[in-house]
Amino acid sequence: MSSRVSAVCLRLPAPLLAAALWYLSSQSKLPVEVPLFGFDKVAHFGAYALFAACAYLWFLPRAAFSRPRLAYWLSVSIAVLWGALDEVHQSFVPGRFASVWDLLADTLGALVGAWCMARLVIAARVFLTPKSSNKP
Repeated sequence: MSSRVSAVCLRLPAPLLAAALWYLSSQSKLPVEVPLFGFDKVAHFGAYALFAACAYLWFLPRAAFSRPRLAYWLSVSIAVLWGALDEVHQSFVPGRFASVWDLLADTLGALVGAWCMARLVIAARVFLTPKSSNKP
């Protein structure tokens, strides 16, 4: 696979997921509603964990290998900013409202999702790095 194709494959999930989150928050009624107390916070956590992980992939071709902390914090920042913008956007949708608790769930999800992706990248780097042989 060419480097251009692999870069596109790494960078495509984040904007697609951002668009999906925006679309869902534009709906007055969600397609699936689970009547369990707190389930929406779990959904926010999971969605933004996935979004931050995908945002981390966006930086993978460059910063994640050379500057993993920068990639981590940029990924978390992008996810949290998108979550905040999405909450504001949602406040203008009839039947929906903005919630600080949703944003907190988004933030916690982003922190965990980016951390998990960073660990996976580190593990993959260790696994894929050729071992040097000490044969004379």
